[in-house]
Amino acid sequence: MEDIAKLQSILGANKTKQQMKDNVCRTCGDPRHSSEQHAAIPSQNAETTIQTLPAELRLQILSLLPAKDIQRCRAVSKDFRNVIDVQQKSLLKAVRGRYDGLADAHYFVGSVEEPSLLRFLFFHLSRRGVWNAPGHTRYFLMQAVRQWCANWSPKIRAVVSWLDFEAGPDYPFALFEKLDHVVEGIAQAYIDTHCPDLFREEDCDWRRQLLDASTLEKFLAIFDSTEHDTSLMAEAEYYGLPIDRDEFRQCYNDIKDRKAPRIPSYPPSAKSKIGNHGLLHIPRLGDPCVQCPDFVLTRLQLITSENARMPRDFIFEYAELENILGEKIPDLGMDGAYCVRNKWAFDLLLSAKEGQVLTPCQKVAILEDIYVF
Repeated sequence: MEDIAKLQSILGANKTKQQMKDNVCRTCGDPRHSSEQHAAIPSQNAETTIQTLPAELRLQILSLLPAKDIQRCRAVSKDFRNVIDVQQKSLLKAVRGRYDGLADAHYFVGSVEEPSLLRFLFFHLSRRGVWNAPGHTRYFLMQAVRQWCANWSPKIRAVVSWLDFEAGPDYPFALFEKLDHVVEGIAQAYIDTHCPDLFREEDCDWRRQLLDASTLEKFLAIFDSTEHDTSLMAEAEYYGLPIDRDEFRQCYNDIKDRKAPRIPSYPPSAKSKIGNHGLLHIPRLGDPCVQCPDFVLTRLQLITSENARMPRDFIFEYAELENILGEKIPDLGMDGAYCVRNKWAFDLLLSAKEGQVLTPCQKVAILEDIYVF
């Protein structure tokens, strides 16, 4: 019996040793984990690159890149090039869903309806700014008013061009005179609240404000004016414009309370224009975003320090740009222009103008780089 007990003890000890041996990692010799558990432990020296991933994961990662970077990835390896070429259509579709340059254009020309003149007005000012001289700021307000009215009313679109130049008998003089005064009052309320030092004496003539809108009563008196035997609401109804007196009154109060102008939900680029107090950023003269861009593609009319309107040299007609990019490009008239942010996109377009055929990836890369000024 004693011999049997001793044998069992020896066998038990051997079994324990074997279990301990099995628990020691055969890969690294660490007794704290097994060989099966070792595979789940991250190594500090491990190198994982996109090329070692399955094709499905590589495709997901590529779809998050800008088109110009997808184009560069084709040169990494033959395998990479095959993934991109086979899935090019779905990759470029994902990229095109992200660019918003043409969204701004469709918003400006009314392809996407904007029922609020005030939202349209302040978004336009977020691109053009408020300048030190009242005449310059007034010009930008007129641009927004004319464009918004033309977007909403076929009657107005048929007769409005080049602002008030070459106006015929059907030109809506009374409507524009009243709307111009109302938006000047709203703009003056914004200036009085957010940048009261804007119109400095050395930059202005004897009028150092657009209009006196220092109180709500004075602003509403401008809105309710019946000069020329008509009212703004009567003119708006005739032309089918969605003008709401209560909206203007509330906007005035919100501006004075520093609650407006708010960031609009559309177009998407508005999300990048957040200023003080979380409001829409309206730049002043000197802000880089109101300077004429380096890479302007289409025609543009600039305003000079003497309030003269000067056409700027351009490179592409709209039809020419559409043919190169294979995309419908809305005509912005003389009050807006298409530009690109980077020289590589500008150079590609110049090459295309000289006859080079762009690849689908190059076209999408340019569309991703394009924006409205």
